[in-house]
Amino acid sequence: LYQFTLTVSLVIGVIGLPGIEYPLICHLPPVVSDNNMHCKAFFQTFTFNYAEGKCVNFIYGGCGGTANLFETYEECLQACAKTTD
Repeated sequence: LYQFTLTVSLVIGVIGLPGIEYPLICHLPPVVSDNNMHCKAFFQTFTFNYAEGKCVNFIYGGCGGTANLFETYEECLQACAKTTD
């Protein structure tokens, strides 16, 4: 459904590197800010809020999305589940 201008495929965060509690994509902001973007879509999505340690609602404007932007809450949970050693 969404085409992201930035595609990130990071698996390194799930292999248990010391000090990493969540997969690396979960540390990304949901969008990359660019003052020249005038995106006015209103997509109901989910993103992982690292500071809160949970998936939260996010209204996506349609461009500048990162890998930390999910269509469903379940996809967010699956991607950003806390890893254990």
